[in-house]
Amino acid sequence: KFEKYLSADDTTKGRNEFQRDIQNEFPQETYLELAMQYVNTDMNQEAIKVLELAPAHPIVYYWLAYLYRNTSKQKSEENIIKAEVISPWLVFPFRAERLAVLEWAEQQHHTWKTIYYTAIIQWNNGNLTKAKQLFDQCGSEPRYAPFYISRGILFSDDKNRKDKVLKDFVKAKEMDPSEWRTWNVLNNFYESNDSFPEQFNNAKEAYQKFQSNAVIGINYAKALLNVKRPKECVEVLNSTLILPQEGAGEGQQIFAMANIAVALDNIQQKNYQKAIIYLTQAKRFPENLGSGMPYDPDYRLQDYLLAYCEKKSGDEKKALQHYRDIINFSADPEKIISSRSVTGNYISIAVLKKFNKKEQAAVLMAEWMHVQDSLSTWNISDEKKSPQMKWARAKFYGRTAEAKALEGKIFAKGNESFFSLFLRAIKLVEWGRKT
Repeated sequence: KFEKYLSADDTTKGRNEFQRDIQNEFPQETYLELAMQYVNTDMNQEAIKVLELAPAHPIVYYWLAYLYRNTSKQKSEENIIKAEVISPWLVFPFRAERLAVLEWAEQQHHTWKTIYYTAIIQWNNGNLTKAKQLFDQCGSEPRYAPFYISRGILFSDDKNRKDKVLKDFVKAKEMDPSEWRTWNVLNNFYESNDSFPEQFNNAKEAYQKFQSNAVIGINYAKALLNVKRPKECVEVLNSTLILPQEGAGEGQQIFAMANIAVALDNIQQKNYQKAIIYLTQAKRFPENLGSGMPYDPDYRLQDYLLAYCEKKSGDEKKALQHYRDIINFSADPEKIISSRSVTGNYISIAVLKKFNKKEQAAVLMAEWMHVQDSLSTWNISDEKKSPQMKWARAKFYGRTAEAKALEGKIFAKGNESFFSLFLRAIKLVEWGRKT
């Protein structure tokens, strides 16, 4: 169609027919792709004509400047200026063939934007060392919050860079506090670095500004859970709306953990009926949290605690039913072997032993450990080396001192997880000690 436009008598009609069918989300990429076909066959004039019909975009203008460099210095400079004026918002160059153009443009006129775009291309093509050098080269010159978010994320794997990464995320938030993403990356940084009070303060302020934002709502819920305020966490989740989507399970998981945490607080105070209410709620998959109930949900931790509460409340029949539910879930060895729930699997084995099914428990433990060893040997999973798996092994085989040391490390981290809740449950239920 572009060739027809070039040879048409009525150029307006030809141009309209060519442009009419370019309806995708990134139309500039269609024009650039076509222009590159002409450039690669030394047909620069045709490439220029394509790009002059393209939407306004920095990479389009940089290419035009580059293609005009030998024929019109004025047009070349005009296009460089046009490229520099446009905001880098949603500009994501990715093709390696654009590197030469951007490097040439930087030689003509220095600006952090050409270095930034070059860094993004290097990052996209896996050249992380070069990308990091280029991001650092920009220093503190950019007045653009996503630049600092990007640089912080790029350097997040560098333990020696932690202070600078934090500084970048803080600067992004200060530059654009009206953008929820600037708060989100800071929340994630604080959580991943076990800075839970800072996570809470940042998440709370963000929630006050973006209460209807699902990501910020989940951030705040996680922060509340990590500073041991589970009841408030449940309240936040009850008013958070997550649209149903594949992989939207985090909200329900936090909801379950928060309800279990409140239940454990009530168990400590011997409020068993209240604990039962929260444990029952911990089995729900609230519609507003975007996750549908799986075919065979794993409620072993909830049932383990429910059995204890019902027994303490004097209802042996209900307690026995909860234990049976755990045993029934554990009847299929494949379910245990393939499960990634250390807490659930340990509960299965403990309940089997409690009901004099010690041989079945031993076989189940052996098969579970065998699979973990195999996955580790073949570098498929490092779960065998996790503190949780080490604890399960030590506990099952009676290595009490090792298990206790691992518990100390897990609790020292400070955040709430299914495993930390499970350890609290074990202490309350099995040993009757308060934590």
